[in-house]
Amino acid sequence: MRTQRTCPTRPIVSAAMRALLLAALAALLASCAFESPQLAQVSCENEGEIEVARRCEGGFWVDIESPEDGGLSDADAADTCVPLSDEALCEQAQVACGPLTVDDGCGESRTIDCGGCAGEPYEEEVGQPYPCCESGQSCMCQDVERFEPRCEAGTCEVVSLGVETRASGCEACEAQCDDPSECGYASSCALTGERTQTCVGQACVDGACVESAEPFERTEICERDTDGESCVAVDACSVGSCEAGECASTPICDGTTASCGCESCQDCSELDGWYTTSAPTPCCDEGGAAASCLCQPRERRVYRCDGTSCAYDVVETDVQRTGCETCAADGCGDYSSCQTASTCALEGTQTRTCEVAVCSPETGLCAVEIEQESETCNVTTDGTTCSNEVFPGCDFASCSSGSCVTMTQCENTDTSCGCESCEDCTQRPDEWHPVESSFVACCEGNDLCECGVEERHEWTCGASECELTATGDTRAATPRGCNTCGSTCLESVPGPCCSAGASGNCQ
Repeated sequence: MRTQRTCPTRPIVSAAMRALLLAALAALLASCAFESPQLAQVSCENEGEIEVARRCEGGFWVDIESPEDGGLSDADAADTCVPLSDEALCEQAQVACGPLTVDDGCGESRTIDCGGCAGEPYEEEVGQPYPCCESGQSCMCQDVERFEPRCEAGTCEVVSLGVETRASGCEACEAQCDDPSECGYASSCALTGERTQTCVGQACVDGACVESAEPFERTEICERDTDGESCVAVDACSVGSCEAGECASTPICDGTTASCGCESCQDCSELDGWYTTSAPTPCCDEGGAAASCLCQPRERRVYRCDGTSCAYDVVETDVQRTGCETCAADGCGDYSSCQTASTCALEGTQTRTCEVAVCSPETGLCAVEIEQESETCNVTTDGTTCSNEVFPGCDFASCSSGSCVTMTQCENTDTSCGCESCEDCTQRPDEWHPVESSFVACCEGNDLCECGVEERHEWTCGASECELTATGDTRAATPRGCNTCGSTCLESVPGPCCSAGASGNCQ
């Protein structure tokens, strides 16, 4: 039978047993054929990681030393922050190369080096070789472009260093030349110049040696390093030095505040005054009335000469308010109609909405607050219709001194109108009503009118009241809507006339 060994493990160990435990664990792990759950609890991957009161060391969790052992307490260990490594910070910031200033993960700023860029400089030939002349020699020239890896804004990129010309296989042209002249430079800071010598014999022309019938000159470039050498400054109060082939003048400003020691230097005292420290933002006026302003913090500076430049001290600060505009609102509107509790009530309430202008302290802008005002109002409801019918459709109720009083709609005779006290509808006179669809344009004399018919209606009893009913009898209606076409309508006198044609119109 095959026996399976169990690897003894312990999730947390003391500092005193650390070395012994690590050695024992290493021996036991070598003989274990599998990883037990207990082993998963004691093993770790991130060296130096702290979790609760233990730290990852050598691939295993170990106790953080107790105060008696001269180490950290459990509470202190839990609060201990382990800063990230340089490699982790560079990877987190996605910076592949160069310097990096970043928070180390524990609230401290750290400047680290994320390394350089891999790879060596290299060259690529540009075009084909061609004959050329080099210092009086016949050569073959080849243009080459140089490249090298460089760190650009934290990223490695291959950049071009420019094109150079390389001469090879040079053969001197047979010529006798005198000593070259002194090298001439365009300025005292120039990095390159020229020197010449006079020769007879062979000269190099277009890359080939040819016999020259006349003496000729050979010219060559000479170089020098002038950086840091003195040159003529712009005035006596400045010092001049060569920088990259140019003369740079630096003022000598190390004297009094008024002039910094030289007329060409800035007068620091002229800079004294108020300076704004941020852009203006909306704010409320501090006065009694609501107003919105633009507030801009500023400081008063007093300048002094500090070495070669002007420095200042802040002696006072304040907030400048400008462009203040008083907040405005529409005020109060009209009161609403009096609202009463009942139809016949003699007293009620009326309300109105008022706008109050304010400056909002949160935004510094004008705003409007809404308020409601109410007051008691008296009304006259006498005669107002109210609901208090004894015989529906036959009674009329109205308000009187705040009460609803019922009155009869109809009196005297009673026929069949559904009420005990209604009138006899047949006693009402007939009525003639125009038939609107019958009206068309027509001429009435020299007037353009609308002519139609009207229909007779008679009164009959309805379900609960008298109703008008059309009888079908019609008659010509009086022309309506007449407009005069003109003052005259004679054949001998020109002017508009009403023409009784199909539609009637003024002509």
